[in-house]
Amino acid sequence: MSSDRWTPLPRRRTGSILLKTALAVLLLAVGAGDAPTDPRATSPWPKPLGGPDKESATGVAVDDAGNSFVTGVFEGKSAAFDAIHLASSGRTDVFVAKLDRDAHVLWAVAIGGPGPDEGRAIALSPAGDLYVTGSFSGTVDFDPGPGRTELTAGGSSDAFLLRMSAQGELVWARRLGGKPGARSSAQGLRVAAAADAVWVTGGFTGSLDTPRLESAGGSDAFVAKFDLDGNLLWARRIGGPKDDEGRGLAAGRNGEVWVAGNFEETPSIGPEGGALDMRSAGRADVFLLRLDASGRLLGSGRIGGEGVDTCEGLAATGSGGAVIIGTFTHTADVDPGPGTLSFASNGATDAFVVSVDGNGRLLWAHQEGETGADLGLAVAADRYGAIYTTGYLERRHGESLSWVDERSESGKRTWSLGLQATGGLQALAIAASPYGTPTVAGFFKGETKELREAGAGRVKGFGKTDAFVWRLLPAPQRPR
Repeated sequence: MSSDRWTPLPRRRTGSILLKTALAVLLLAVGAGDAPTDPRATSPWPKPLGGPDKESATGVAVDDAGNSFVTGVFEGKSAAFDAIHLASSGRTDVFVAKLDRDAHVLWAVAIGGPGPDEGRAIALSPAGDLYVTGSFSGTVDFDPGPGRTELTAGGSSDAFLLRMSAQGELVWARRLGGKPGARSSAQGLRVAAAADAVWVTGGFTGSLDTPRLESAGGSDAFVAKFDLDGNLLWARRIGGPKDDEGRGLAAGRNGEVWVAGNFEETPSIGPEGGALDMRSAGRADVFLLRLDASGRLLGSGRIGGEGVDTCEGLAATGSGGAVIIGTFTHTADVDPGPGTLSFASNGATDAFVVSVDGNGRLLWAHQEGETGADLGLAVAADRYGAIYTTGYLERRHGESLSWVDERSESGKRTWSLGLQATGGLQALAIAASPYGTPTVAGFFKGETKELREAGAGRVKGFGKTDAFVWRLLPAPQRPR
């Protein structure tokens, strides 16, 4: 295997194993066929979080005890997290909250300043610490407690990386952005944590002063590695002459890290990261990289076709591989290696789910979609090999829903659910407990529709849109 291309699989007949998913039959039909459930009479889920304005949950993580940690964005004078009321300091602020397994809010904090600030992703380390990333502008106090830890954005916006305790206390805060007054911007979009390190990826324009990176084009992706004390170990730029962005991140088993995102034309990785032998087949394609503990490129692959194809999430599997989820248009080759496996969209856009082994070789792939604009939005994996995906399905006559699937390690679907609300619902993030119970988070408007398979009734929102956390109960019971 060369340093910039994965070992090829035997070539496939294009389209011969095209797997078109009939979601109209499977969604909202849990309990039929091969979809085992664990129905409950009542459930405290979904849990709405919010106030009279707009709120959205964008990242979620869970621990061994079934607690959920969630981050996102909120606006307005007051947002309710049970008895805890958070007030925005500006246009939008970051929230971070912890919920127990019965949906009680144990704590919730707001972080922000007078400008727009957003929480985008959250990760839980094996030791139980939280890592949160997103973007901020102006000067922000990142300590939600009585102390002050102020950071000032150098550009129009900067990325941030926080380490917090499981009790919601700030341990440290780091800024990733340009020099003061620079024509630059940066945002952290994904974060991953291991026992000895934490990584963050996202996008930036112009240049970053911390860490020192120069954009090769309109916008570039970045990935940076920190130790547990917040010291920068290395950083890499991923991009070319057009727009590129990091949107997937997962820690591997042996110190390596998987990174995925979107690129246009011909990206490279630097400094000292290695060349990327790839070119987009259409307007935008998906890159998938594997880097070692020092940031050196171990393998690279591309997913895409003639249209706009995007990555939305990435998860590492227990067997050492990874699963990537995203959206494609028209026709796309979803084999990230030199082989070809073509999917043709059933509508404006379809979702793809692709599993690769530890060397980046394709194991299986599925597409999800009907005749509308359908999206793949997030993926997670548990310690038993199960893979959980979520996305958005647009149907005729204005009907829409978010789907949540469980698949076995071999890619076989074991159950599927559809989540809906009267004014719309999108699940933007998903996490799996070590014991196989998935939790989704996102936003909804109006009233959620009853989901008897999960023991969940109707829940009304508070305002324009509300964040939600939903610990789904139909997952098959596994030994504890």
